[in-house]
Amino acid sequence: MQYENNQFIIFYNSNDKNIQHLIASLEQKSKEIMDFFGLKNIHRKVIVKIYYSIDDYKKHLIPYLEEMGETYHEWMIADTMDDNINMLELSLCRKLGSHRDETIQDQMQTILHEFAHICHHELLGENNSHGHIWFSEALATNLSGQDYGDDKIICTYEKLKNDFNNAPNNYPTSYLMGKYMIENYGRDFVLNLIQNWQLLDEFAPKLFEETKMFYSKRNMK
Repeated sequence: MQYENNQFIIFYNSNDKNIQHLIASLEQKSKEIMDFFGLKNIHRKVIVKIYYSIDDYKKHLIPYLEEMGETYHEWMIADTMDDNINMLELSLCRKLGSHRDETIQDQMQTILHEFAHICHHELLGENNSHGHIWFSEALATNLSGQDYGDDKIICTYEKLKNDFNNAPNNYPTSYLMGKYMIENYGRDFVLNLIQNWQLLDEFAPKLFEETKMFYSKRNMK
């Protein structure tokens, strides 16, 4: 089946009991995310495709990963590799060890996470993040309302930047860096980083160390 409004076209199965929650989440929160990026609109309708087969989702995802020199990991349940939102249906997520406790609230945050990536791409235009996957994930995790509940940074900045998918605590670390960055440097500074990758290159190691120090001190109290 298909649902369409002025911003999204969503493809889903008629027996999907959670689709209305996902639609409502997008319609209620997407403008807040666009406002953060300073976007009045997206230049096209964003396609959202819900996958009802793990194998079909992997067939979609793996060619993009191989093109990037990356490999598939079980925790991968959603992406914007084709500049649209692709997601694995909730009950299938729960069959994967890393998502066995997935809730509909998690799924609602996941779809907003992916929409944040879409907005980030829209603002970048012909530019790119020059390998700063952590930065994109820092924004998406914070803007979607996700909270990983883990404030331990156990990887190095080099590992996070150069081998994100295999860095330990990659998403929690990105989340913490994004939270610290937004709270201490502000939205305008973050938007400047999106447009100026040289500045991002220079700032990122400093941010990593500041974030690590902040949370290590907080844990000692």
